[in-house]
Amino acid sequence: MLQRAEWAARAFARYDKQAVDRVLHAAAQAGAAQAREYAEWAVRETGFGVADHKVIKNLACSTGLVEAYATHDYVTPRFDPAAKIVAIPRPERGRRPSGGSGPSGVRRRPPGEAALSRASSANVAGGTDKKTGGKAHGG
Repeated sequence: MLQRAEWAARAFARYDKQAVDRVLHAAAQAGAAQAREYAEWAVRETGFGVADHKVIKNLACSTGLVEAYATHDYVTPRFDPAAKIVAIPRPERGRRPSGGSGPSGVRRRPPGEAALSRASSANVAGGTDKKTGGKAHGG
């Protein structure tokens, strides 16, 4: 199963913005369609909470998130010819896309501020990686 998940992640990483948006909308709609069922199930299973409140949370965490981030592009590389930098949006493990500080007090990136991989932060013209002082990848 892990191999299938790794294969799926590699395939998904090659999707363009339109394909990613289709997947996100389908997943959000599927979650929203089952919001009541999942809310009642959670209350039944745990004995905690109010199903109506959990429905609101389920909708906010499905279609609400997709709507909140609809204008953000976390897929398309951005080019800065003057600085000779290519910014490649990549998720960071363990990081949420929200702004402000999280529970651990770690600064979170504001929405729309994508993380850069080491290779993408390097001078794409074959210069030096500013983070490590080493040679840029692919140059």
